[in-house]
Amino acid sequence: MANYLAQRRPVYECTDAQIEAAKGFLAIIRLYLDSFCSNLRSHTITNVQSNNDKVSVLLTDSYMDSFPYHDRPFMKFFVDTQLFSVQTDLVVLAFCQKD
Repeated sequence: MANYLAQRRPVYECTDAQIEAAKGFLAIIRLYLDSFCSNLRSHTITNVQSNNDKVSVLLTDSYMDSFPYHDRPFMKFFVDTQLFSVQTDLVVLAFCQKD
């Protein structure tokens, strides 16, 4: 049955309703990630080098300690994901550009 459906409508061909559902889901995920990263600046050290390049380092232990004790096991695994790494890079870059 699944093979028949895949032949009728390949995965890369989405309906307008599927596109809108995906956009809604991604918006929720973005808000969720943004809430995790709302206090990143207070857990980041930024060094300005002689050529005005900024290098920022996230203090992950300090960052994880900012969460309630019962959330820390999840955060320990989440901090090690590529999703978290990309999100924090974007957030840190954004506040470095503002300075």
